[in-house]
Amino acid sequence: MDKALHTTKERRNTNTIFMHLSTDPCIAEPLLFSRLLDGLERCLDDPKSPLRARFAEEDDYMYYYDSTPSKTLARRIAKRVVQEPTYYTLGDRLTSSNRSCLLCVYNHSVYLGVNHVFIDGTGAGKFICTVLDKDPFDISVIPHFRYHPVFTECMIMTKALPMLAHFPKRHFSYDVSWDEHRKPHFHKHYSAKQAKFIRMKRALESRHDGKFGYASSIVSLMSLFLLAHSEKDEVSIGLTTAFQSDEERFNKISIVFLCIHRPSNWHQTDDYVRIVHISRQVKRALEMYGKEQALGIYLLTNYYTNEFYSNRHVDCVVSCGTFRFPLTCKGKPATMERTEMFGTSMPVYLAAYTCNDRFHVEMYSRTFDLAVDDSTPFILNRLMRSLPS
Repeated sequence: MDKALHTTKERRNTNTIFMHLSTDPCIAEPLLFSRLLDGLERCLDDPKSPLRARFAEEDDYMYYYDSTPSKTLARRIAKRVVQEPTYYTLGDRLTSSNRSCLLCVYNHSVYLGVNHVFIDGTGAGKFICTVLDKDPFDISVIPHFRYHPVFTECMIMTKALPMLAHFPKRHFSYDVSWDEHRKPHFHKHYSAKQAKFIRMKRALESRHDGKFGYASSIVSLMSLFLLAHSEKDEVSIGLTTAFQSDEERFNKISIVFLCIHRPSNWHQTDDYVRIVHISRQVKRALEMYGKEQALGIYLLTNYYTNEFYSNRHVDCVVSCGTFRFPLTCKGKPATMERTEMFGTSMPVYLAAYTCNDRFHVEMYSRTFDLAVDDSTPFILNRLMRSLPS
């Protein structure tokens, strides 16, 4: 179990990941529910599926696998309901039922809640998307982690100096604690046409010899957002990464630290010049130590089982993902309406993803240092005004 995700018997619902997938109204709910049960049963045929994981009551971190037959267990995990589920109601049910995952069908939509201790964001997405015509996740792009004692450590140590030199320091205050307030200080869902994000990414590629990645583009955009709406001259970003592993791991995530400085000419330039400056910092850091740091932190938390809480060192954690093709259910369009994770232990959490022709960002703030409210425009829309044509 990932001990970097703190939990207690009373606070297990604070680790909830919540998702809402909508389908076409012409799809009958009994059919949608039947497809969900079929998909869950296939997943549950694995005796060590994280869907079967449950806490052992005598210890916060001990667990076991429920041996209930797949067909029966699928009907305990998934239900048709008459009231729309929320992050809070599913989180409470996860805790009271001691389940790692619960799904509900309501009004032609599927709602999912998982305990992040057992299931990460990619796993949660795969479970809710069992109702779709095709699996939209391409895990082949996730690198494999293969541990070779001594050799792996030596490879990581070759970049020890730059990693230590760029070790992050938190600059934002953490004012609304997750263990005291389930609701963050501020939460907003931003959305824009995916074409805008692609235009921004291509503009950055043109400044980096045609090579600038999807995750790097998102981190650059999110760093611009944080600097534009705060008075801080530096922000510490944690970019989540993932590995495939042949060994049993619930959360296969790691992190890379990026220290982003405000350009000295910030107030004399537009957003495009600013994000180009930021993107250079992002690219330089990732090339300097990104791979080795991701491997090192994964090794610490998954093999050495070290309780390393990276969230204590960063101002913002950025997660990003994409679906490899448009979502459909029975040939009709489906949409990931939202993903929610309120129980965050860092000042700001930003989750970005593309779905169909839209680019989405979920923003959760637990700091008073970020000057945002409901009228704050999406930074991508603002950036469009200064991008070269």
